[in-house]
This record gives sequence, structure tokens and C-alpha cells, in this order.
Amino acid sequence: RWKCFCACCCNLTSLLTCCVCGGKEVNAGGYGDVAKALATFFDDGETLLDLVTTDILAGLVMLLRVQLQRRIECRKALIEASGDNDKKNRMTQAASHDDGIVEQGDNAGGKDCIIFRLERIGLEVCYTAALRKVLSSKNDADISAINEGARFCRLALGIYGWMMELIERPVTGCCVLGCSWCRHPSIHGCNSGKNGGIVGDNFLGCQKIALLNQGIEPNQIKYASFTQGVVKTPYCITVDEEWKYVVITIRGTLSLDDAVADLTIRPVLLDMWAERYGFQEEGTGEFCHKGMLDIAVWICEDLQSHGTLDQLLTGDNAEFSGYRLLVEGHSLGAGVAAVVATMLRSKYPSVRCLAFSPPGCVFSRHLSESSKHYVTSYVLGDDVVPRLGLTGVENLRHEVLSIFARIKVPKHIVLRPLSRHEDVIEANKRMLHGSSADIPPESTFWKAVQEFEEVQKIKKTEGGPDIGLFPPGNIIHLFRTTEDRRCLDLSCAFKKRPDDYVARYAE
Repeated sequence: RWKCFCACCCNLTSLLTCCVCGGKEVNAGGYGDVAKALATFFDDGETLLDLVTTDILAGLVMLLRVQLQRRIECRKALIEASGDNDKKNRMTQAASHDDGIVEQGDNAGGKDCIIFRLERIGLEVCYTAALRKVLSSKNDADISAINEGARFCRLALGIYGWMMELIERPVTGCCVLGCSWCRHPSIHGCNSGKNGGIVGDNFLGCQKIALLNQGIEPNQIKYASFTQGVVKTPYCITVDEEWKYVVITIRGTLSLDDAVADLTIRPVLLDMWAERYGFQEEGTGEFCHKGMLDIAVWICEDLQSHGTLDQLLTGDNAEFSGYRLLVEGHSLGAGVAAVVATMLRSKYPSVRCLAFSPPGCVFSRHLSESSKHYVTSYVLGDDVVPRLGLTGVENLRHEVLSIFARIKVPKHIVLRPLSRHEDVIEANKRMLHGSSADIPPESTFWKAVQEFEEVQKIKKTEGGPDIGLFPPGNIIHLFRTTEDRRCLDLSCAFKKRPDDYVARYAE
């Protein structure tokens, strides 16, 4: 049933968009893992769990208010637990708002910041306070991490091609592409691997033009493939002569094919690939997101078939001998970049990876930790993608259902926005039962929720061992310190308004 549903949705979308958003290469077999994941997540067996859209919306609104209450209570506890008056004043000031910064002596620049972590103990959920190191302008490694992100994030944007140009500039995008096309007449007709190393571009060279609009020169692009499918995604190889890097840039989610790859979330054992690509020490016994692994394998095989990377970096006649290899990407491309970098380490030991907003479900825990030696991940503000994983979505489902069952007032009251002067804690007491134990025993919905949770536990047990997947490498979180909302993309944190952001290490 779910397989047919996925196929119908994808085929209908492809038809309505004339395959501009992909989907024409997805066959029935490509939906297998997606359908299985959706069936496991949503199937309620024979239970009588009946929900409509407004029920889910009311549950999400109430969950946001409950989380706000938990943060307020955590702040109060943190302030009360502070000892001496001077420390208490600093902690109070920092804890009074999100992402407060507190002085911590002279250690690595002298600043840490308070964060509030969501922790689960069984079915109980609470916020706890923790300190995280703020990147310092006095630390060379911290400066290098930010400078690298600022320099190479433009390529991660450019590989999205002409569609991203039109999304970013819906009014002037066509004019920008047309002007760039006139400035670079040499690229017209670059649509084959024999013509400028470009594969899969259209006759006008629009994809390459989008790359050039990010400030690079035509001679810096050594190879680019704009072929796309469920296990294929566009990528390019460029050279940065100033920083002495050969850069592989991998595109993120933009098409229906990419969405299918995203949802092919089943963890896959890496033993066979670890032996093939020579990373047995860190990869044996570890797991990886199946959709990202399939794309990474295709990229590595494509790199081997055309040999451009070897011509640039290895051998006696290497054009850029002594340059380092850098693999980068955004979103889905960031997760694929981390897998590709892991596969190439045996051949290029100095390879590094920059992952911009990687999905939160790339590697199993040990491989995620060991990748800190060569992967740096960047997360912007409240971006949901690095926080997405199967476990997190399952926890969200459980909380929404539990909180909706605790609501004791009509839905229209829950959906009504709270006034500015209304206390959220008092409002929650008025709208919710105190806990699940306080729900009236005659509640048929709560009984259905409990039956649904039991069905999900059985399905999860039947599906084999529960393998947790995590984002790769060292994580740098760029969080906003002002209320200016004019800038929305990742480049803002690096280029346009750097004073609006503070960078901290995350876990």
C-alpha cells in the first residue's frame, strides 16, 4: 500500500512539473525502503487511533508551549543553583535568554555559552543546562574553521545550478543568468564529457553558469557532472590555487530523486565497503545511511572511471601535485561528502570534509566520533535538517500524541495565540492534565495511543537491532545573537552580517 502511495505521489509530481524536479528515473524498486520506513512509522495495526490534521497541529502547538515551560524551569533551577553572588549575576544574565554567553576565565579565548539540552530518561523528558565552548578569535584552529566555511560555502550553493538561482532571485534570476551567459560565450554548448569536462548540462550551459556566478573562473572547473537519479547526484571538481585545494562539491536535496534518497534511511553495515575502499580500522562493524552510501559509491566509481582526480593529484605528471583534497556539500550532499571523504582517506590521507547542515543520521556513533579528525560540520541556527533522524522523529511522534491526549480544553482554545502578557506556565496548567497519569481512565483516545505505542515497539523489535545514526565530525553551531531576520541562508553567517552570529562547538 505504501509503495503504491509513494509511486503515485512521485509520478504525479513529475508529471505536473514536466520532470524539472526529477523523478523520471525512479522505478518501483526505488520505493521499497521508503515504503517500508513509512509503513513502520505510521502503521497503527488494528488500533483505533484516529487523527485529523487539526489534531496534529494542536499537539505541535501545545508541545512548543510545553518545551518553552521546560526551558523556563531549567533557567530558574540554573540561577538558583549558582553559588556566589558574582557568579550568580553572570549566570542569571546568561540564562535569562537563549544561548547566553558566560565568562569562564582565560580558557581558549575566555568564553563558554550556556545551552539547554533536551534529555530523555525513559518516557520522561526535561531540559538540562550545559556549557559549550565558543570559537575564539585568538585560537588559530577556530579561525581556520570559520575561514574555510566562509570560503567554500559558495561552491556548495553554486552546485545547485540554475534552479537555485531562480529560487533565490525569483524576479531577477533570469536576467542574472542571461547576463552571465553573455559574459562567458566559451561555455555555450558544453553538454558532454568531451567538451570542457561537463556532463549532463543543457545546451546553454546554465548549470555551469550558476557555478561561475559564485565567483570562480571557468578554468577552475576541471570536471562537473549534472546527472541525477536516485543513486546519482550532481557534483563538480574545482581547483582553488590560492588555498591549494582540489575541491569536490556535492549537491544537496533539490529533486524528487534526492527526496527518495533522503528517505532511504535504513542503516547499512559498512564492512564490505570498508574492505573495498580501505577504511577497515574505523569502518568495520559500523553503519551508514543507505541512501547516502549508494550515492557515495556512485561518485567514487565515477571518479575512478573518468580519472580526473588522479590526473590532478597523483602520479609524476599530476597537474596540482602537493594540493590537498577537500570534499564538501550541503544537506544531503553534506552527508554524502562525509561518506566519500571516508572512502577516499586510504588513497588521499590528507583529505578533509566540510559538511554544511548535514542530516542528523549519517554514521553510527563510533564512526561519527572518529570522523572528527577530518570532518567539520556547520549548523546554522535552528536548522531542522541536522536534527533530523529516525529516533528524533519517533520521539516527536510520541510526544505529540501524549500531549494531545493530555489536552482538556477544545482545540480552538489551544490554537489561539497566547497574548504577550499571558504566562505560558499558567496557560499550560489551564489547558493540560498534569501528566499522563491524570488523564481520565475513560479516555478512548489515550487507550488507542497506548495500543499504538505497543504496536510500534513490536514492529521495531521485528525490524532487527536499533542502530542509531548521528551527524558526522566536529559540529560548529552558528547561532543568531540579534533579532534581524533579513538574512536567511547559510552564507549570511559567514559573509553578510558576521556580527549577528556567534559560533560554538556542539555535540
